[in-house]
Amino acid sequence: MTTELDWYIREGHKDVTAADLMVRVLVELNTSGFEELVKLSGKAEALAAVKPYRYSSGSIVVSEAKKKMPIQGNGPDALLMAYAFGTLTVVPPENVTGKVCEKGAVGESRNCLFKEASPEFCMFISHYSSEGVADALNPDYECIWTHHETSGDPYCRYVFKKKSDPISVLDDLGKTLFELPSFQMPKEQCQAAALWANGHFLHDISKAFADLHGEEKAREVLGANAWRIGNEMGVWLAENSEELRNDVVVIGKLVRSMENALGQRDNFVVISKNEVTNEITDCSEQVLYGEVCKQYESFFKGMLNAINPDYEMTYDKMITHGGDKCHWTIRKNADPKKTIEPIKALKLRYANGEISEVEYRNMKKVLEE
Repeated sequence: MTTELDWYIREGHKDVTAADLMVRVLVELNTSGFEELVKLSGKAEALAAVKPYRYSSGSIVVSEAKKKMPIQGNGPDALLMAYAFGTLTVVPPENVTGKVCEKGAVGESRNCLFKEASPEFCMFISHYSSEGVADALNPDYECIWTHHETSGDPYCRYVFKKKSDPISVLDDLGKTLFELPSFQMPKEQCQAAALWANGHFLHDISKAFADLHGEEKAREVLGANAWRIGNEMGVWLAENSEELRNDVVVIGKLVRSMENALGQRDNFVVISKNEVTNEITDCSEQVLYGEVCKQYESFFKGMLNAINPDYEMTYDKMITHGGDKCHWTIRKNADPKKTIEPIKALKLRYANGEISEVEYRNMKKVLEE
């Protein structure tokens, strides 16, 4: 049976460079999407809204860890191994260390993908998840965080201890019983872990946003945010590849490779030198909140707009929005005379009701910069 994490490392079309791009995209979508939520809701309300989703991930982390690691019982060693496994989704394996002592277990990690994020974001992805891990494995234990890279510390540090023990135990856990062995993971599996976790982070943020402000507002704000990120990446890609700017087949294959990093099964077809299409029959994201897929769509449209405004992407089917499959097409206008200037095209979309006023203003601002 395919587990959640295994979905991202299926046999088939793989591209390490495209997977790295997709990890980068998701890190940007998550950090900026979370900040949009904080901006609209305030720190306390935003954290309260995301907590139930991230807390519930604790049982998923434990379940996946037990499939991959020799976890026995529910003592501090089991807690440390389970959560250390979870940190591999955002930290290089060589930077995850830990030890089990007489009065608990302590773990450290360095160079997190989100070390430049806000302390509140760290609380979202780390504190609530470790709390969920402790309650899923042994409710008599708690996880206390003592150091954070997001607060300027050189590493993140967390301690699993019994709730009944005084807080002073954090300073003296007693004799070391054993140290966590080093993790050895191939590049492909590290990417898979990062994509798995980041997809869930985006799900949690999007759900919390919709809970607080409604699905329409969530799509409006997070969609505009995704379009902006795509546009910025498109500028960078266009500067580094002449082919992308002038070959719709090349850009179509790049989009496909980035999506395939998410474990998709698909049927990519080159219709002509100016048109490609892709049909996705199976995808890891189909188990997540549908607005996650809408953000991917906005991202790719923003990316294409920056690479070449003659490119047009249409997404006419989505599994997460009632379709039996996902289907998109990328076309290039063969007649330059028929090309609509980006600002005019944006105005047309707004006039036709395809985007909201906020999306229009945000996208217009990006185009005018």
